[in-house]
Amino acid sequence: MLNTKINACLASLFLLTLGLELDCKKFECYEDAVHLAGSAEKLPFQCLHGLFRDSLSRQGPCLEKGCPAVKCNAEEELQANQVTVHASQYQPICSCVRYNTVAAHCYNVGCYRELVALSGESGGKLRDICNWHLASRADLRVPVEMLYQDEKGPVCRVSKMSGQVALVGYADYKAACECGVGSVVEDFFNFSIEMPQSVHVKFTIKVVQIIVHHDWALGVNSTEMRRRLHLGDSRDLNLYIIEKIDGSDGQDTRPLDSDRQVYCTPPYGFSRWSVEDLGLPHQDGCILSLGFQFGSVEAFPWIYQEMQRWFGFCTKDGSVEVLTAHCRHNELTRWNSRLQEKGFMIREPNHGFPGSTCGRNEDSQWVVPASDWEPLCDCIRESGKASRESVMAKRYFRIDRDLEDEFDQIQSFYKDTRIQLRLRDLDLRVNERWADGHDSAHMRETLYKGGSRDLNLYYIEAEQLENVVLTKEPLKVYCSFPYSSWWAYLAYSEPEHDGCIVAAGAWPSVTATALQHWMGVMNARDRSCGDPECGPEFAEADKENMYRLLALNRFVPIEKKRPVTARAVAEGLI
Repeated sequence: MLNTKINACLASLFLLTLGLELDCKKFECYEDAVHLAGSAEKLPFQCLHGLFRDSLSRQGPCLEKGCPAVKCNAEEELQANQVTVHASQYQPICSCVRYNTVAAHCYNVGCYRELVALSGESGGKLRDICNWHLASRADLRVPVEMLYQDEKGPVCRVSKMSGQVALVGYADYKAACECGVGSVVEDFFNFSIEMPQSVHVKFTIKVVQIIVHHDWALGVNSTEMRRRLHLGDSRDLNLYIIEKIDGSDGQDTRPLDSDRQVYCTPPYGFSRWSVEDLGLPHQDGCILSLGFQFGSVEAFPWIYQEMQRWFGFCTKDGSVEVLTAHCRHNELTRWNSRLQEKGFMIREPNHGFPGSTCGRNEDSQWVVPASDWEPLCDCIRESGKASRESVMAKRYFRIDRDLEDEFDQIQSFYKDTRIQLRLRDLDLRVNERWADGHDSAHMRETLYKGGSRDLNLYYIEAEQLENVVLTKEPLKVYCSFPYSSWWAYLAYSEPEHDGCIVAAGAWPSVTATALQHWMGVMNARDRSCGDPECGPEFAEADKENMYRLLALNRFVPIEKKRPVTARAVAEGLI
């Protein structure tokens, strides 16, 4: 079934490069698809937004006279009044229909209606006309009767007349052509994601952005492009579609070049990530160049191969990484009920399972029952929950901007003082208990960095800190007093417990207020009002007090501040 689907897609893709009107009626099951859609006019809508958006087989009733003369799946013992079309059959039809459809969102651009009239309302012919004119910059010749005359609509400006033909200059039709040709990007995306549908993975478009940047459009400095534009977490595919690859003048277009115009990263944490030295998680995603002739026969295997890398299915030998990839995508995968009940094939038996007590050999495949693999996958998914599903994880992938902005806001409340904070290091740890505020002492002992002069900030997922510290009212931010403070010592606090724990959604003004405790201020100045932007306001006496406390508590080595008496004596004082 997989090969059939790919071949069908390739047939339609190859025709896309011709820029001509495609005859969609030649596809197998076209009449059946039209019948299920209701009519040929309704078919484009059903392909884009209705019945044929996903990869499920579609079946519907038909009257005896309304049924197609020859049903494409008659051999499947259908009832006389039923029609069935499978995904591998209707997807090439929908690709053809989408290609022939004129982009509706361009009608508000001057000269677009004239272009539609010239093309006979054919999307393929419109692109063919535009591609030639955009390359040659020749005048567009429009018969006078095709000029759109409605005063309320966009006007196509005519440079001069030649008999009954109006000549439209390049500057006047350029925007309309670019809009019409640009709709091919949607086709490019649709073809790119057809491969995952064959393994029952369905993508949902969450965000679409159009960025105008000369270098990025030519593949230059893609590392910076991904750093600035990346959204979501490891489950989200960031797909960057650029204009072309231009490595002239020695410009750096890595990881793309003239021979490789499609690139996807492996999952973050895989060994290949380190080998390729990709850096932080915001580099995750795929880059595709429109200069790549994706209508050619060899294009689809390239996209297929790169998408396999992104899913993590490229490792040949069985490994924990591949198992993790399977488990993580189980939630995104539309496995049918038969597979859910019987089991999930992991490997072919010829790879060997000596002494295995899990799974069985069935029809030349090694099958692990769902009752065996589901608990294991539940464990794997749960252990990585904080990094894939949480608001903090989404925040981390943009942390180089968001956290710097937050530090700037915290610092702004101390702008009239001589106290400055400097960001030194960022880190993300996956631990469900720590994310909820449990076992915070162990968390700080494990993660603590630096010395007494270094502020360790721990951002967790919990919205309140009731699991961190017991107070009458739950806190949003908790900062420890310096280790030399008596109650820090009497409460069995260790130097590594030093720092601030910040709940999700805490305002920077609240963090700036609690920061006074970290300096050693016992009676901290409160926020000046209840609004998010209101923070503490310091008098000159407050500033001098903070300077002295910082000098005493944060710039004197901890070893000089430890009490000489044993802890047992301190316990007696309690």
